[in-house]
Amino acid sequence: MKRFLSIILAIILACAGTFDAVLASGAATSDKLPEGTKSVTVSYDRAAAVAYARRFANVDNNGIFKSMGLDCTNFVSQCMWSGYGGTKGYSLDNTAALKARVAADYRQTSTWYGRNADSPYQYGSGAFIRVVDFWDYVTTNTGHGPRATGYNNNKVWTQLTVVPRTGDILQVYSTSKGRYSHSVIVTQVKSTSLTVNDKDMWLENIIVSQHTPGILNRTLGNLIDTYGDANCKIRLIRPKSATFSK
Repeated sequence: MKRFLSIILAIILACAGTFDAVLASGAATSDKLPEGTKSVTVSYDRAAAVAYARRFANVDNNGIFKSMGLDCTNFVSQCMWSGYGGTKGYSLDNTAALKARVAADYRQTSTWYGRNADSPYQYGSGAFIRVVDFWDYVTTNTGHGPRATGYNNNKVWTQLTVVPRTGDILQVYSTSKGRYSHSVIVTQVKSTSLTVNDKDMWLENIIVSQHTPGILNRTLGNLIDTYGDANCKIRLIRPKSATFSK
């Protein structure tokens, strides 16, 4: 009976247009390790995240994770997964071994998980595949699983107070949709002398990669032009060390 009532409530909320907010709230819930479970602290390997992004930016179905129609956040979550050791010890061409890791929920959590390429289920969790849910989860998580510091939420890109680094995630705001709607990963910073006071220099020196559509090496300037030019809102997600079940 409780499950039936929960389903009815979900339908009502969806019809009222508030279901997205409920999912976002759930995505922010901390993952706690079951008592007695061993954990390991993992630093975020930016080079591993970038290597994954570069290898698969132009690949729709990589044989590791299940792809989606709207795949941008699903893709950056995969890159983050690689950065937290998901691909460590294996070549990115060893899709069978990496797919098995995904199937075993290696370096994933009960809230943040994708589906392996052979899964009968199409979608991963909201925190793994959805722009807003991803932000809500990684920037507030205090349990095991990915953690990140969020910058510049609801501000135009020129107000960023940190210089993007390789492996950082950027999310851009869509005025027509009234929400953040696209995620990309920084895959190259061409100059080591960029500062927060010379943002014009960022436009051609900061390079991102993405899915939906698949683009390897897109300039930040092109991304900004597409999403409102001077009025473009960009927020930054900077992953940090996290704990996972061993």
